[in-house]
Amino acid sequence: MIYCLSLCVSFLFVYNQSEVAALVFDRCITVAPGNFRVDDPTFWIEFNYEYIDDTYASWCDFDKTQPDTQDDPYDVDGTLQSCARAYSSQSGTLKTNHILQMIVDRKRDELITHPLVLALVRRKWRLANYFYLSFLLLYAAFVGLLSAYLVAAQPPFSVNMTRCYTLTSKSEQSSLERLVSPVVILLALIGIINEVFQIVTTRGKYFTRWLNLIDWFTYVSAIIVVSNVSPCGVRTTWQWQLGVVTNFAAWMDLILLLRSFPVFGVYAVMITRILRTFLKFFVMYFMFLVAFGLNFYLLLSNQDNFRTPQVSIVKMAVLMLGEMDYAATFHSHGDTFVETVFYKLTTYALLIAYLVLMSIVVLNLLTALAVDDVNKLREFAKLERIAMQIDLALDVEVAMPVWFARWRNLVVARERWYPYKMETRHRLSWWWWDTLTEGPSRQLIINSISGTDKQLDKSSGGQRSQMIIEHGLSKQIESSRRHLNTIHTKLDRIEELLTSQVTRHTGRRKWKRESLYRAPTHKRMT
Repeated sequence: MIYCLSLCVSFLFVYNQSEVAALVFDRCITVAPGNFRVDDPTFWIEFNYEYIDDTYASWCDFDKTQPDTQDDPYDVDGTLQSCARAYSSQSGTLKTNHILQMIVDRKRDELITHPLVLALVRRKWRLANYFYLSFLLLYAAFVGLLSAYLVAAQPPFSVNMTRCYTLTSKSEQSSLERLVSPVVILLALIGIINEVFQIVTTRGKYFTRWLNLIDWFTYVSAIIVVSNVSPCGVRTTWQWQLGVVTNFAAWMDLILLLRSFPVFGVYAVMITRILRTFLKFFVMYFMFLVAFGLNFYLLLSNQDNFRTPQVSIVKMAVLMLGEMDYAATFHSHGDTFVETVFYKLTTYALLIAYLVLMSIVVLNLLTALAVDDVNKLREFAKLERIAMQIDLALDVEVAMPVWFARWRNLVVARERWYPYKMETRHRLSWWWWDTLTEGPSRQLIINSISGTDKQLDKSSGGQRSQMIIEHGLSKQIESSRRHLNTIHTKLDRIEELLTSQVTRHTGRRKWKRESLYRAPTHKRMT
């Protein structure tokens, strides 16, 4: 029974019936009856997860002679029974078919913010956050030690490399480098083991995430950078340049890793969203830079700032940031060759076009793309952060064995939640832990429930159901009306076409519509 209901809920997503799915979710929430004061520790909310957390739903061999089991994988307390088994041994299948993953894949934003979904994500994140914070600390240590190693190391241009190859000891290597390099290698190997584990658990889906390629590049390159190639321990030219790229990629990867962090993960998501928007506009932006850069090179190639096409294009990008340097470049008082503007009229006309198009139009367009509807962008970032928490929580859950799921109560049928109980008992000692480790915040769930009080009440729930049905019927009637109008228009066109064809072949100029449907008359033969 549970599996059938959860399968029906899954079909609601497939057929885009989010409103009906939300109505089902509303029926899975029970609020403590009675009047409670604000922050009352005895206030409770009960969530029923049986229909949206269906990994162990009705696929185990229960004792049919015991009426208490009723094909239920959960006992009377809502915990998994010993005979409960997942319906598939493939972790990828379990994750893909999970209703939370369906909500994320089909971008059902109105369901992500439903209190039942938020409560389930909060519960699953209790275990996932330990893995997330542990990996975050390890990766932050890896990035910090790699940066410290490169700062302490001597660049190859400051060392006589000819003399270096004649030495047989690591005399040019500091004690900090010798201490940090094995730790960096160890942390990189731990990261590689983690990536291999993800390949085993997620299989083909692992290679569809481009961030995993950055992880592999960072770990492998870090090992190469800290490994000694020269006899004296100095980084070679190619190692030094690879180290710069690796260090930059590691810091960017750390910023992307913070997107799931509850405190400031929203801002990391907003930055990536704005960057994604800019990349869509980058082709147009680059074409403007090339157009002005090449033409300024043709006019001012005698000056050092425009000596090559590449330097001229970079100069155009810098000019947009405010470094105009007008007096030295376009209005020099010197008589030397490198200070002279030979074609002043054309140069000034091109400069005016640059100021209008790049400094005013394009720059303001970039600003508008970045800050347009900030509140909407912030709300989108919150939803995307919850979606990433769902993805990580399901990855951790499907990787855990069944006995661990029973031991840690990862999957339960029901949960009675006291939102103000811990805050009252541990107001001073637990607020920071709740902020750093929890998934969707307690206040976010309470606000969601407060906004759906009508759904939680039986009478109002009936009103909501009736409103949904009436809204669906009105949409169907309107769609049918438009469809009938389209058919009527097509029939009129067909009738006009037949009329014109008959008129052309018979020579009749006066044709009535009724003649098309008039039955033929026959004379009686005598």
